Amino acid sequence: MARKRRKRTKKDSFFSSKKYLILSLLIFIILFILGVLGVYLYKLGFSTGYTEALHKSQSSIAAIKKKEKDALKHLTDTKLSEIEDFEKNAHKTAASAASSMSESSSSAKRVLKHKEYKKRKHATYLLHKGQRPKLVLILDDVAYRYQVNAIKRLGLKITPSFFPPTPRHPNTWKYAKEFRHYMIHLPMEATNFPHEEYNTLHTNSSKEFIERVVASLRERFPHAKFINNHTGSKFTADAAAMNRLIPLLNKYGFIFVDSRTTPNTVVKSVVEKYGYPYIARNIFLDNEQNVSYIRNQLKKAVHIAKRNGYAIAIGHPHQKTLQALARSKDILKDVQLIYIDDLYTKAK
Repeated sequence: MARKRRKRTKKDSFFSSKKYLILSLLIFIILFILGVLGVYLYKLGFSTGYTEALHKSQSSIAAIKKKEKDALKHLTDTKLSEIEDFEKNAHKTAASAASSMSESSSSAKRVLKHKEYKKRKHATYLLHKGQRPKLVLILDDVAYRYQVNAIKRLGLKITPSFFPPTPRHPNTWKYAKEFRHYMIHLPMEATNFPHEEYNTLHTNSSKEFIERVVASLRERFPHAKFINNHTGSKFTADAAAMNRLIPLLNKYGFIFVDSRTTPNTVVKSVVEKYGYPYIARNIFLDNEQNVSYIRNQLKKAVHIAKRNGYAIAIGHPHQKTLQALARSKDILKDVQLIYIDDLYTKAK
């Protein structure tokens, strides 16, 4: 006989409903606690992660700024050391210094005397009678984007001279493509210069090594015509070294411009032996980082151009130099600014 089912009473329903209500409440409390805990842990994790990310970001920014500062310091040191190298060599040999391009006011007459001799010898190569005096402005040590942009902003006919690409400044060959007229600033051995560039040419460098360097420059800078020396007081004073270099430059279609970092330079005699006109710096613009000084150097360059028909001035893309050039219209109004290519077009 089937067991008779017990009939649910109102009391049973009440206790059943109460049990489900308590269970639901407990579940809600547990979920609420888990939610609060989750939010807390999320915020804690986010805060920690954000702090760590911020720290890493600040460290990266600090590292980049340090790298840029070191690079700028190197460029400044390079410039000062190059000038120091020139000046120390000039003091060593007073007799040779009498014919060098000294930048001091006491040697201004000697500068003109030397350049007048050059004018007489090479007038048929470099000058056309009746034309305005020519001035070539070269800015050495160009290696970074900010320098390229600064030179462009000047709006002047300036010939930038780019360092060969190295791990420290690998993009110089790319920047050169942005200019129709540019040069290569080739590092060469100095008598007094402690921080050499990568692949600097030494007086004991073999012909094979020099050719590898020159060939790589032609590959990287396919449109370059001119090369001038970065430092190089020892190399340009060594006849054997220059006799190895000049024929190789000619082989790869380069013309050498003597930065004259030493009064003992033998470049003139070597290039003339091979039948090339001697092209050399007349004046350094920024031995001192002072706008007034640089403007005065520009005035000297203009004076030399008026006397000789042309002049070549070399500076560097430093802040004071760029400021002085930006304010130089009054000084440059009596000369025709030209690129180094234009000067040599007349030389040919």
